[in-house]
This record gives sequence, structure tokens and C-alpha cells, in this order.
Amino acid sequence: MPSNKVIAEMLENNTISQDDVAILETPISELSPEEKSYAFSVFHKICDYVAELNKNFVPSYNGKVYITSDYINGSPDGVVRSMGDGKIYDSKSKYYKHLKSEGLVIADEPPKPQKPKEVDWTSALSEAKQRLGV
Repeated sequence: MPSNKVIAEMLENNTISQDDVAILETPISELSPEEKSYAFSVFHKICDYVAELNKNFVPSYNGKVYITSDYINGSPDGVVRSMGDGKIYDSKSKYYKHLKSEGLVIADEPPKPQKPKEVDWTSALSEAKQRLGV
């Protein structure tokens, strides 16, 4: 969370509202998906404001905010039911750990390419000739 000074400045010049501050102070687990999206946009607005204040001190800011989450994206409830055991998981890491422990494949991970076997063509041809009696 940015400093109180930055928040006070942004409130004073109407860059953000008290509602924006309130949503940022709410634990993310209590927010709906729409509220989370809005909270991220407010956070992005604050990052832009701080970058503008510090443009002489910050080498560059590409405008992107990367947030790492254990939340399961793509599901309206943020949960997924495992096809392995039928349990419902709300944590990506716990779900992946369960799948890997059961030897199941995670669908969003592409299969790793396998290195083709080296073939000794000379011995393969001689073996084929022996089978055919040539």
C-alpha cells in the first residue's frame, strides 16, 4: 500500500475517492471478482501517480503491473473441481500439488517434447535384410 502522504495527495486532488481507498484496504479474499478487478485498476492508477511523481528518479515504468496470485483464474467462483478425486480446490498451488502427486496431467501445461531415439541405420538395414533373407 502506498504511503499515507500519497493517498492524502490523491484524495485532495480528486484522483481517487474514499471508496477507492476502502476497496484497497479490504482483504482480497473478501472481494468479488468484479471488485478485485476494480481494486487492481485503482492500484494501477496509484502506481501511475507515483511514477509521475518520481519520473526523475525512476528509470522507466512500462505501465504494467504484474500480480502473482494463488487464485484460480477462469472460474466464476475462483474454484475448480479435480477430476482426480472430485474435491473442490480454491488454491492453484494445492490443486497442482494434488494433480502431480496423483500422476495426473495439468491441462494448461503443454507436454514436454521427447528427444527422438538415435537409430543405427547400418544395423537396422542389416537386421531387415536378414529377416527378408536378402
